[in-house]
Amino acid sequence: MTTTTIIAGGGSHSLAVKKKDGTVWAWGLNDNGQLGDGSVLIRPIPRRVRKGTRILKSVVSVAAGAQHSLAVLDNGRVMAWDMNDEGQLGDRSTTGRRRPVFVYGLNGVEF
Repeated sequence: MTTTTIIAGGGSHSLAVKKKDGTVWAWGLNDNGQLGDGSVLIRPIPRRVRKGTRILKSVVSVAAGAQHSLAVLDNGRVMAWDMNDEGQLGDRSTTGRRRPVFVYGLNGVEF
């Protein structure tokens, strides 16, 4: 039985979504928070991505870039985390995020 449904590879980090519960797991380089676990520690073993103090769940798709990561939730909302120096997270700022934030302007989250 397979437990992973979606995978994505960034510049130096990887993401996987567990089929059973839609949790996102991340590992690799984490110098800017690309793993979404709130830290900047390199993680050679997968760790769950957290939304605040809660585990990010109900994810149906992920994507990983060189300087940011994205997740689509089962309700269609999009979350992003990591570097944000060019506004790539879409959260109306250029502040890096070590945990997922909602992307504005998509699916009911407006400017």
